[in-house]
Amino acid sequence: MKDTLIWSLSFGFISLMNINKVNDTKYFKNVFFDAIKWTIVVEFVVNFFTFSLTKEMILVPIIIFLAALQAAASFDPKHKQVENLFKNFLLYFSLFIFLFSLYKTIEKHSEIFTVDNLKSFLLPVILTITFLPFMYLYNLFVKYEELWVRLKFIIRNETDRKRVKLQILLIANFNIDKLASISKNIAKPVNVYNDLSKKMIKHISKKQYVGYDE
Repeated sequence: MKDTLIWSLSFGFISLMNINKVNDTKYFKNVFFDAIKWTIVVEFVVNFFTFSLTKEMILVPIIIFLAALQAAASFDPKHKQVENLFKNFLLYFSLFIFLFSLYKTIEKHSEIFTVDNLKSFLLPVILTITFLPFMYLYNLFVKYEELWVRLKFIIRNETDRKRVKLQILLIANFNIDKLASISKNIAKPVNVYNDLSKKMIKHISKKQYVGYDE
C-alpha cells in the first residue's frame, strides 16, 4: 500500500499534470525509462533506507511535497531558480541515501535480497507499464476534445464540420502524432484556402500540405 501510494502521488500524479504537453508517441517511451530511474531512487528511500515509523511518516511526505513543488515550478520559466533549488536538494539528498543504502546493502545483504523486496521493487515498474495505455488513451481523448472545440470556430457550417470530424477520425484514429499535426496545421487550409477535402487532412497529418498559392 505504501509503495502504491508513493507511486501514485509522484509518477502518477505528475504524469497526469503534464498530459497536455504530450504531442508525440516518443513521450511514452521516454516516460517509461524515466519511471525506471525514478523507481530506483524511490525504492532506496522507501525500502532499503529504513528509519523508525515516526521518522518515515515525517520524511516521506516532505520529500514528496518537495518533488511536487519542483514539478509545479517547472511549468513556468520564471520559476527556473526555484525549480533548480528543489532539484539540487533532491539530488543531494538522493545521493546521500544512495551511499548510505549501499553501505547498508553490503552490511545486511542477506536481509535485503529477498523475494518480498524484489516484489516491492518491481511494483512501480508494473504499475507504470499498466498505466501507460490509460495515459495514451486519455491524452488521445484530450487532444480530440481540444480539436473539436477549435473546429467550432474554424468551420461554422455544422454539416461541413461533421464531415471533417469524420475524416479526421478515419485518418488519425489512435495515432497521436497525426492528430497533433492535424490540430496544429488545419486552420490555414480551412480559413485561407477553404479546403475541407480528405486529401488536405491526409497531407496535414503528415505535415506535407501545400496551399494553392504556395
